[in-house]
Amino acid sequence: MILAPLVWWWSPSQGFSVGRLFLFLITPYVMSVILFPQAVSIHPYIYDHWFIIPVVVSGLVAMLSRAVEDRLNGATLLVFLLFAVAILMSNLLGIAQGLARAVAHP
Repeated sequence: MILAPLVWWWSPSQGFSVGRLFLFLITPYVMSVILFPQAVSIHPYIYDHWFIIPVVVSGLVAMLSRAVEDRLNGATLLVFLLFAVAILMSNLLGIAQGLARAVAHP
């Protein structure tokens, strides 16, 4: 039931499906949770790292698809780039502030 939207998200014009790619990449995570449900409570930080890889790879594939490239032109491209740079700078500022606190209070 939870994975139904992923199967529905299919675009035959692209020749591949981001939803199917995400489902393929998340399969080890789901199988591990099904076979060893107690492992999530024992090792929760491992599952965070396992989950971020399928999310990032699927996001990159979705962003680099021809449909997204065709829509990003002119003002839309400028807004997208400004948004991406704002998020990047926000993350870099957070890292710099964290490093500054770590050095000041060892």
